[in-house]
Amino acid sequence: MAHVILDLQIAAAAKGVNKKLLEDNKIIPRDVVFKKHNIDSVLFAKNNNYYAFHLEAYNKIYGIVKDSLKSLKREAEKNNLLKVEAQKELKNQNIKKLKNDNKVIEAFNKDKKNKKRRRLDLGS
Repeated sequence: MAHVILDLQIAAAAKGVNKKLLEDNKIIPRDVVFKKHNIDSVLFAKNNNYYAFHLEAYNKIYGIVKDSLKSLKREAEKNNLLKVEAQKELKNQNIKKLKNDNKVIEAFNKDKKNKKRRRLDLGS
């Protein structure tokens, strides 16, 4: 039951973020969760009703769901932080490359000017 409720919570969050996309593709997140867990809305309602009368068990289930959501959130934040750090590193590498490219261009232009001066000096 904890896995179903966890997936329902994630589906509800996804629906809030991607409502238009889901509607355009005629995807009903709740139905996707039920299909994944091989249940239907009637069976879920029966189980939900059962646990409503067994609050201690329901509280344990929601404790598991809460802990799982926190863990998933930490993992997502960690992945996002790694992605941001990788983007910063790539940006720094690009900046270094541009600086090196500019040095090469400056050296080339300086060499070109020196050759032009030498030709002028030789011609006078």
